[in-house]
Amino acid sequence: RTASATEPLMLLRCQVVRGPRNNVLAQVEVRRSFGRVRQDYLRLGAALTFLESLDACLEEGDPHPESYDLAERFLTAIEAPCEPLAWLAWADLELLDQIGFRPNWGSGRSAAALVSPMSGGVLEEGTTPPRDAFRRSGALLNALRSLQDADAPPDDFPSVEATYTLLRFWREVAGRRLPAREALVQSLTGHASE
Repeated sequence: RTASATEPLMLLRCQVVRGPRNNVLAQVEVRRSFGRVRQDYLRLGAALTFLESLDACLEEGDPHPESYDLAERFLTAIEAPCEPLAWLAWADLELLDQIGFRPNWGSGRSAAALVSPMSGGVLEEGTTPPRDAFRRSGALLNALRSLQDADAPPDDFPSVEATYTLLRFWREVAGRRLPAREALVQSLTGHASE
C-alpha cells in the first residue's frame, strides 16, 4: 500500500518499524514528488545520475545529513526552469568535496591540460601521465574550478563538456560502472565510448 509513495525521486517522511529480520515501512507521508523532474527526460536523467553517484559513495545506514540536504537542494533546483546539466555538475562537485575527493582543476591557466581522475585532477607539466589521463580545455578547467566554490552554476557554464569529464571522475571514485551516468552521457553524444 506504500508502493506509489516509495518510487524514486520522492521526498518522504516515514515511520520504520525495526523487525528481527527486516524493517517494515509502517507509515509514509509524501512531502514532495518532483513532478517536473519526472516529466522531462534530461531533468530525470540528471536526477537519477546524481542519486546513483550518491548511492555509490555513501554507506548504507549512515544518515549523511549534508548529502541529504545537497540532494534536496539539487532536485529543487532542477525542478525550476534551469540548465539541469549545469546543476548536475554543481551537485557533483559539492558531493565530491563532501566525501573528500575535491578535484584539482589547476591554477587558472588558459591552456589545455592533462587531467587524471586517479591523480585527483590536473597533472603538473612534465609529469608522466597515468593511463587514465585525458586532455581538457583551459576554459572548461577554469569553469569547473569556479563552480567548486559557487552557490549555483552560472548561465554560461559548459555543462555538456563537464558531464563527460565528471563521468570519468565518478568512475574512479565509485570503482564501478554507473549505468545512469553512462546512459546520460550516451544520450548526449549518441556514443557509448566516452
